[in-house]
Amino acid sequence: MMKKYLLVPVWGVSLLMLGACGGEGTSNEQATGNNLVVEQATLAEAAVSTVVSLYLNVKDALVSSNEAAAKEKAEELVTALEGAENDMNAGLLVNAKGIVEAGALEDQRVHFDQLSEKMYDLVKASEDLDVDLYKQYCPMAFNNEGAFWLSGQEEVRNPYFGDAMLTCGKVEEKIN
Repeated sequence: MMKKYLLVPVWGVSLLMLGACGGEGTSNEQATGNNLVVEQATLAEAAVSTVVSLYLNVKDALVSSNEAAAKEKAEELVTALEGAENDMNAGLLVNAKGIVEAGALEDQRVHFDQLSEKMYDLVKASEDLDVDLYKQYCPMAFNNEGAFWLSGQEEVRNPYFGDAMLTCGKVEEKIN
């Protein structure tokens, strides 16, 4: 019995000490948190090129109409995006996961369309893009509603139709 009574006061003192340290810890965490925000912002800018490269790999898999490769490349993109979450990356992450989880190539392409919109926003907001990109557009995608994508080459290779209409589309904008 005596041991039980001794543990209670020790436990209580420990909680008080943790509470006191917690207040100081919060200040340190806040200071550290601010540094982390700066470091994450820097990391986010540095990671844009990586994310763009991974996006282009997904696009190339869809151009080849390779469902398994598109899923694999989208998984790589998901992994990269999960390490640098912010508001802009959240949309990218949702759509990249959609490609991974899609049951068919056509469903992957729907998610890729949405991913392309978010990727375009990311690229336009980036000041340190180290590669030329081309915003390309196919007016016949999605039952003539049209859709765009980003490419690392000026030559059109359509991810929405693949081999069926490989060169359907045009360059709308050069981004550098």
